[in-house]
Amino acid sequence: MSLIRLILGVLVAGLLSVPASPASADEVDVWLEERGLTRLLIDHLEQSLSSMGSEKRAETTLRLARLYSELLAETDDRAQRIILEERSKRLLDEVSGVAAEALRLEILHSAYLNIEESAERHRLRVLDQSDVGKIVDDIRVLIDSLDMQKKRVQGLIKQRSRSLGTRRTRGTGLSALNSLEEMESRIEYLSGWCHYYLGWLTGSIADIEVAEQAFSRILKLEQVDPEQVSRDLRSSPAISWTIIGMALTSSIRSSDSIALRWLDLLDESNVPEDIRDQVPGWRLAVLLEHGRFSQAFQLLKAMEYLPGGRPISWVRLAAVVALEHHGEPEADLLAAEALVILAVKGELAQIQDIVDRYGDAVGLDAFAFNYARAIMDFRYAQELTDAVPPASEADRGDAWRRALNAIEHAMNSGDAVEYESASNQVLLLKAWCLYHLHRYEQSRDLFLALSNDLKDLEAAESLWMAYVSEERRCVRDSISDGDLRDDLASQYFDRFPMGQRAGELRLQRASRSSDPTRAQIDELMRVPLDSDAYPAARMRAADILYKLYREGDRSQKADAAAEYLAMAVTMMQEDHRRGDDVSADRSVARARRVLEVATHPDVRRFVAAESALQILRNRPDHIEAADAELDDEVDYRELLMCLTREEIPRAQAIGDRLHARNPDSIWSKLGVRRLLQHARQHVRTLSGSARTTALESIIRNGDYVLSAFPSLSTAVESPDGRLVAFSVAEASAELWFERGVESLRDQAWEIYGALLEHAPRDKSFLTARGRLASQIGQIDEALRCWRIVTAGSRQGSDDWFEARTHILEALAASDADRAREVMTQHLALFPEYGPDLWAERLKRIADELGMDRPAPTSTEGS
Repeated sequence: MSLIRLILGVLVAGLLSVPASPASADEVDVWLEERGLTRLLIDHLEQSLSSMGSEKRAETTLRLARLYSELLAETDDRAQRIILEERSKRLLDEVSGVAAEALRLEILHSAYLNIEESAERHRLRVLDQSDVGKIVDDIRVLIDSLDMQKKRVQGLIKQRSRSLGTRRTRGTGLSALNSLEEMESRIEYLSGWCHYYLGWLTGSIADIEVAEQAFSRILKLEQVDPEQVSRDLRSSPAISWTIIGMALTSSIRSSDSIALRWLDLLDESNVPEDIRDQVPGWRLAVLLEHGRFSQAFQLLKAMEYLPGGRPISWVRLAAVVALEHHGEPEADLLAAEALVILAVKGELAQIQDIVDRYGDAVGLDAFAFNYARAIMDFRYAQELTDAVPPASEADRGDAWRRALNAIEHAMNSGDAVEYESASNQVLLLKAWCLYHLHRYEQSRDLFLALSNDLKDLEAAESLWMAYVSEERRCVRDSISDGDLRDDLASQYFDRFPMGQRAGELRLQRASRSSDPTRAQIDELMRVPLDSDAYPAARMRAADILYKLYREGDRSQKADAAAEYLAMAVTMMQEDHRRGDDVSADRSVARARRVLEVATHPDVRRFVAAESALQILRNRPDHIEAADAELDDEVDYRELLMCLTREEIPRAQAIGDRLHARNPDSIWSKLGVRRLLQHARQHVRTLSGSARTTALESIIRNGDYVLSAFPSLSTAVESPDGRLVAFSVAEASAELWFERGVESLRDQAWEIYGALLEHAPRDKSFLTARGRLASQIGQIDEALRCWRIVTAGSRQGSDDWFEARTHILEALAASDADRAREVMTQHLALFPEYGPDLWAERLKRIADELGMDRPAPTSTEGS
């Protein structure tokens, strides 16, 4: 079953499956026709013919003929046309009238297209001379067929014209008459072109005259004059092609100047663009036909600047016609130019065919053919280099050496001086060979020299390759300064500030230094948005900003962080939206940095941090497997955000979770230390329940920190451990005094003891232990601590008075006599007891001991 039949079956089945009354064949026809499914409609109608009555069959056959003619008129694909022609020919015996003639005309049109293609291939010298006879025979057969159809159509026109007098048939008759008149014009058009090709191939001026007359009738000319053609008519493709026909007949029958005047008519803007684009090629054909090789040379050069460049067929036409006139200086110059263009375009098959046909005229050791062979060797080397996996280094090196030798051989050809237009292209290939052979200094110099001779894009690309060559040389030879990279880059920016490689060059230059600088960022941010290097430049700029943030001082850190987040958050979100594994990995890595920067105390960009947290919380599973501590890091960053927002209970819950999950994780250790640090910083300014919460935080997180040490005695050996232990002891002592929880008292007592074992005469430790000892009734320990403090303090200082007061309080509670002795000594030194801060307590002790207060000291002179 054919594909069309299968599709038809599915569509019809679908139509019949609609829950309504079964669809008739006519309904299927309408359904297909409304949707423009012409091929399926033809297939359906042909399948239905066998089941139709004679009247219905005749009607459907006429309809099929019309459909085939429409489809043939719309189809450009040659293979499809052949299939349609064969299928449609079966109908010709069953139809007549307008439908039959329309179908015959489409079949004849297909025959003409075959002839036209063969004739134009002959113009390009692709066919052998023996093929021309068959083309001529086919044209004569087609002319006869067109003449016969023209008579039948004219007869039908007369018949329809007479019938228009009958009112009943006027509507349908007028439509049919119009169709017949259009057919007559098309037959005239095809006949004109057939006579042109016949006259051109056989040299028959009579056929050229017939063609000219046919074209004149189509253009409705009273005399053969280009100026007689209305500008408005030229918008019709058929009229435009008829004008080209007039140009070609005039070229044979009159002169090249008149032919070119006809073609000038098609330079107007209302001419269909696809036809207007072909006019330079027909001008070239006319000039070559008349041996105007100098003008053809100039036209071929000018074609380089056409939007689509020079079509290969036009270049081949110039080459083969010029070679047929070998020996004429202007023809030889044109042939050389055309052959070089083919070689530059890599049209090796075209060159080989021309060699086979015209080798005697050119010489097999000519530059053009040596150049073509060099290009073949160059492309082979390029294929080895670009292969996946690439060929071995030895094979690639051999291939590039062969290409270099072939290029130098072409440059040394005897006629190479005649091909000045190709000299830069040859040198460009040589520069590439030198580059691939790692002869970077030579390739650099050659690319640089060529950049001054080439034009526009080629010049910019050549200067870029000079820079790349120098970069490769410096990398290979470990050169860090004294090279030409900055000079070459500056030349590029001066000459091609908006060049295609400007962005990549800025990226290269900014990436050379490992030390991050603001100048590097400025360089990278000048890469244009539409540059291929823009994504890499943006990533590099973000990396530099991150490094400036990490390494900068406090003021620099804040500025770098702001710029980094402005860039990195967008990049992070773009990668997250892409969804592929590579982008997801990049997004998560960026999110970690964003979260780090955004949660820094000097930055605090919580919108950016929340965005990063969302990406990290929803990361793909494969990232989790690759980084087991990522959850810890995310929790730590969220903990920092909570501390900044003073969400202390939530922050502590995260810290507890971190410690429970993995107490040895760096993130767990950092988290509990940040909680401890926050509590210690704020406890001094707090009171009431808030102070109690801070003290609890110091104890809990301090215990977490101390638990990382093998023992308490080990912890107090380090400055950090001593500080944490002391903070925990102070907080425990205060909460014990507030709540009376013995475990807190015992913890404080143990820690103070450990601290004093490590630093027996540390005044802070002695003071704290002495206070606690006094509070819990450890008189001997209190006296020991305070006596050491007193001995180590300057007499009369605050520390001395505090220790003295605690000693007297302890003695008063344990040994009143000794307390009186010490108080007597004290009053001898300080009759007024001492500073106000301690005087009241000392007076109270004296009163409790039953001692008289000394008389007030008289003032001087009283």
